[in-house]
Amino acid sequence: MTLPIAIALGAVFGLGLTGVWAALRPTRPALAAAIEHLEDLGADPLAPTGLSATAARFGVPSARLRADLTVINVPESTYLRRLAIAIVVPFALAALLIALGLSPVFTVLGACGVAFLAASFVGAAIRSAAKDQRRLYLRALATYLHLCALNLTGGAGVESALHAAASAGRGPEFVAIRTALDRAAILHQTPWEALGALGRRIGVPAYQQLAATTGLAGTEGARVRKSLTDRSRALRTARMADDEALQNTRTEQMSLPSVLTAIGFIILIVYAAIANVLGGL
Repeated sequence: MTLPIAIALGAVFGLGLTGVWAALRPTRPALAAAIEHLEDLGADPLAPTGLSATAARFGVPSARLRADLTVINVPESTYLRRLAIAIVVPFALAALLIALGLSPVFTVLGACGVAFLAASFVGAAIRSAAKDQRRLYLRALATYLHLCALNLTGGAGVESALHAAASAGRGPEFVAIRTALDRAAILHQTPWEALGALGRRIGVPAYQQLAATTGLAGTEGARVRKSLTDRSRALRTARMADDEALQNTRTEQMSLPSVLTAIGFIILIVYAAIANVLGGL
């Protein structure tokens, strides 16, 4: 057995022992996390167990990625399973190739590179899905505020206008808004506090800004209606600018295959010409 293989096997054995020790060691929930679980209706106040608890000790997933998982409604255990598959499969194939007689050093290095790319792809897919979902949450908020302003104009009270507007929409975004409003009613919070907490949980600052600006308007219907109308108009303007930027980006992406095709065609012509010249010498 060569020295690099012995070092690699020792490192794998040490990591395995570390993982077993971390999994068997009893976990202690953080105070902030325990309070957040207690305030969340229907949540388990105990700390996560199993694979999620073991991965949390090593900072996996990160706080930003955990927010991305929350906004797309994907459990951490599902992400960890995908990550484990992306890491284990390349090394399993590497072990098979080594058994067939390939070089252990280059095979392990190749497996490390493939595992890193696969894990990066899993994280990138989650971040992309979370970005699209946050864009939907922004659109839902603009629509929701416009409906609230219309209900207030029709003479409805602030509370009834908020609940009626939330009940008018469909989809996971409006379900989250309705859940936040119901939770605020049970916990004796203001609707703006509940929407601000929703914004912090899903990572959309517009909900927190709404809570900050509208909370200052008090409970007077006219002031609340003006605040909601202004906020809805600002969100629609920002959404139009974002849609225009997204369309420009996708237009540029559509031109990339044409550019690559033209480059390949030019390379083919140049190669044929060079081959003819060299063949005539």
